[in-house]
Amino acid sequence: MIDKVVLKLKTGIVKNVVEFGTGPGASIPYVVVKGEKSVGGRGVRVIAHFAKDYQHDMEDYMHYVIKTLSYAMFTSRSGCVNQLSGLIDYTDVVVVNDDSTISMEALFLMPTKSF
Repeated sequence: MIDKVVLKLKTGIVKNVVEFGTGPGASIPYVVVKGEKSVGGRGVRVIAHFAKDYQHDMEDYMHYVIKTLSYAMFTSRSGCVNQLSGLIDYTDVVVVNDDSTISMEALFLMPTKSF
């Protein structure tokens, strides 16, 4: 399911969108999509990394992420059709990252445990 979210986000202005654990490459900005255990289903966390001088661009991109993924429907590998929730949580700007980027996160819930 995460791979479908990655493909959907790649249609936006940031093309360097990867699944957690695959490595973002060298290009900034980049986005990491991570599946995680969550109460009531499976969490889908989107983490956007931008250069330090691009906070406004990052905030605009996160607005795009929220609009694009809120209530979006995806078909899992097993054929189940699942719908993401609206935004359930987010982080404000994080300025301390190992690669000298700034970042923001948005968390959505998929009310299922299917992958």
